Amino acid sequence: MKPKLLILSMVLMTASLTAPFWSRWVVGISPRERLYGRVTGEFADPPWVGAVVYVGRERSTLKADGKFEFALPPGVYVLRVCCSEWFEPIRREIQVKDKDLYVELPVEPLLEIPGRLVVPDGEQLKSPVSVSARRIYTNKVKTAVVSAKGTFSLRLSRGEWKVNLETSNPGLILKSITFGEKEIHDQTLIISSKQERTLLEITLQ
Repeated sequence: MKPKLLILSMVLMTASLTAPFWSRWVVGISPRERLYGRVTGEFADPPWVGAVVYVGRERSTLKADGKFEFALPPGVYVLRVCCSEWFEPIRREIQVKDKDLYVELPVEPLLEIPGRLVVPDGEQLKSPVSVSARRIYTNKVKTAVVSAKGTFSLRLSRGEWKVNLETSNPGLILKSITFGEKEIHDQTLIISSKQERTLLEITLQ
């Protein structure tokens, strides 16, 4: 009887030691790996608080530390971070394999660019006007509606943007665009981190 008891105890001990491995492959239960990481960026106050990280059908709301964590079966996923008026949405394709995966997501800040629309003396806008900016070589477009006082505001990331005016007011055409004190040509605006709150002025004639 003793040899049988010894063999049984050895089997049970082996099973307990290997349980973390074989239990992941129990029929009907998919193995799950740890996907974790954080959103990073140089900001005085973290703007991602309250933004949401999406991975497949899973989601996690970000706190000040920018950290997130998911348990996912191996596969290819689209990871998204959305939405904030202070940084560009993030979209990245990732592959979860048979081990933990750490992902660091640097955010691209959006800079506030105030604007003013100037019309000729005696002229009035008879229909709404909007200003759009498209980032060159991308499909990113930002749009702002001009207020009754002629003001608007765009939030743009660093880079080159093509500015367009959308209006159906008859008789009014674009005369010039200035950014700060400099007139820009080809309606192309170059944004750097030093130009936040620089005035974008669009003059009609």
